[in-house]
Amino acid sequence: MANDNDKLAAVQEVSRALAALRKLAAPVDRIRWRIAEQRYQWAIKEINVVIESPAATRGQVDEAVQHLERWARYLGFYHPKIDQREKCLDQWLGLCERLEKENANVDI
Repeated sequence: MANDNDKLAAVQEVSRALAALRKLAAPVDRIRWRIAEQRYQWAIKEINVVIESPAATRGQVDEAVQHLERWARYLGFYHPKIDQREKCLDQWLGLCERLEKENANVDI
């Protein structure tokens, strides 16, 4: 019974994280650096919740990856600080590793 409750809690946590990501979407236009950095840090925490959860579906992981991609594009275009680019690249590579592992387990 506890196992079913754990699965349900994980599914709910992924749904909550995706809802938060939709509110923390990368801005279309430039905003102040401190605000952008804070939103990005919050978004990364939620992205990690999704990609690290075994309860996340492929579609949910894909949505999280799209959020990271939009943030990386925003930061690269409006705030091209080297350290932020490196962080984005590291996080992107981490996502790629997770996706490669998932694809290895899928029969095509």
